[in-house]
Amino acid sequence: MKKIIWTFLFVFLVLGPIKAQDDQLAPVTGTIAVTNVNIVPSPGELIENGTVLVKDGLITAVGNNVTVPPGARIIEADSMYLYSGFILGMSNIGIKMPEQKDRPDIKDPGNPPNDQAGITPDRAVNEYLDPGHRSISDWRAAGFTLAQTAPSGGMLPGTAAVILLKGKSIEDMILKPGTALYATFDGARRMYPSNILGVMAKHRDLFRQAEQSRSSRQTYMDDPSGRTRPNYSKVREAYLPVLEKQIPFIFNTEEVLSAQRAMLLQEDLGFDLVLAELKQGWDISSDISETNTKVLFSLDLPELKDKDKEKDTVKDETPTAEKQLLESRREEFTKKHYQQMGQYASANVPFGFSGVEGKPADVQKAVQKMVEHGLSQEAALTALTTTPASMLGISNISGTVESGKMANLVISSKPYFEKDAKVRYVMVEGMVYENEEKEAKESDPETLEKVTGSWSYTADTPDGPITGDMVLEESGGVLSGTITNSLTGEETTLQDLVFADDNLSFSFDVIIQGQTMNVLAVLTVSEDELEGTFSGAGEAYSVKGTRSPNQ
Repeated sequence: MKKIIWTFLFVFLVLGPIKAQDDQLAPVTGTIAVTNVNIVPSPGELIENGTVLVKDGLITAVGNNVTVPPGARIIEADSMYLYSGFILGMSNIGIKMPEQKDRPDIKDPGNPPNDQAGITPDRAVNEYLDPGHRSISDWRAAGFTLAQTAPSGGMLPGTAAVILLKGKSIEDMILKPGTALYATFDGARRMYPSNILGVMAKHRDLFRQAEQSRSSRQTYMDDPSGRTRPNYSKVREAYLPVLEKQIPFIFNTEEVLSAQRAMLLQEDLGFDLVLAELKQGWDISSDISETNTKVLFSLDLPELKDKDKEKDTVKDETPTAEKQLLESRREEFTKKHYQQMGQYASANVPFGFSGVEGKPADVQKAVQKMVEHGLSQEAALTALTTTPASMLGISNISGTVESGKMANLVISSKPYFEKDAKVRYVMVEGMVYENEEKEAKESDPETLEKVTGSWSYTADTPDGPITGDMVLEESGGVLSGTITNSLTGEETTLQDLVFADDNLSFSFDVIIQGQTMNVLAVLTVSEDELEGTFSGAGEAYSVKGTRSPNQ
């Protein structure tokens, strides 16, 4: 098992794919004016052809009759749309965890050290925040200017902080430290707590230990005479803000059962609760409303089929009635993931979004599909701006476009929720970033026939082979595809696909223990075979593959 874990992290904790990053426009003046822009100061409001004036990182004027001072740098928006910068309610943005080493032998697996069992609530964001981490620029390019982020891995990964998605130093990025305690239902390997029952029991035990520690400390401080000084515990210390309801517990709860478990712990222990990464919450909205639980929906949602593409696809056989029924049920189930946001908004249950697993490049499409399935544009913008600002206690500085607030802004080519709208500029505390306009990479469909189809591959590692399957498809001269691997058994979407001169390159993400790892593949295709490398972390592993029969 140790070898498998080591191999996985060594092979898949790799360099990100090479792609153009958004360009930072270095400030040449302390004053910036965005002119001729349609301003959305807050959800449901609109100022047409207005001006937003920014000075030294703050918004100083908003409206139609704003005087632009001499020397100001002008951004001529040409009837684009300007919004308050988007806010992510929970994530691991900017976090770079140390490479996981083989665990030492545990003398007592039934009572292991906390850090070996994944119980590290005392870990703070500043210990692991990397200002140059690619995730910062990726999420910023998608329109996000602020994010709550936390360390990853284990049952209690650490304490969260709100960060600005800019800056060259940790001190410049952290806006508000110690904002929540991040928790999961992930068990430990080969030690307690290893299963869900153990994890639930351990959460209760730790919480009550912290309550007892707080009581013992207070008793000692009130009258220390003749009493033994209580021992200090960094784990129990990290719980105190939760006990005092100064910060909430954020539980990673994708499935409804996980959400119900977190709510059961909340009922037993009485802490403030936020459900993050929620994907299947349509049956528990009333329970959430009654308990005043906060919700952060996942932006990593199952893909809905494109009906127009289906019509253009020639099928070799007519599906059976049983298969049609199965497909219909699957589609209805998938739709629920996008319909539930409108359901929550109609019930006046506030919610935001989290991005622990979501890909920033897919966010806009996902939110647009929510709007297509019943969520109003106003409610969608609320979930991206004012609600997370309120949840994080930063409404006085962010969430709306108002004079005196931090200059965190998003400028899109069209109304953000319209198809083909592009995020063109993002401003973070007055620092302007421009997104490059990228054209879709298209190739001759006849050329792409060389690579389309199903492939089986094997990657050689020092500890044995990793195998999987790839499926590559072409539509309108653009490649797309998926890949599986034998370590997780999960199917992942390929990104940055390029095929030219018999050379195929792509990247894909793999998630393990809450950490997103990116794989870069460079392969050469020759008739029914492919060969190349999966590379990263300073190493490259050879990959060979063959086209599946009947392709």
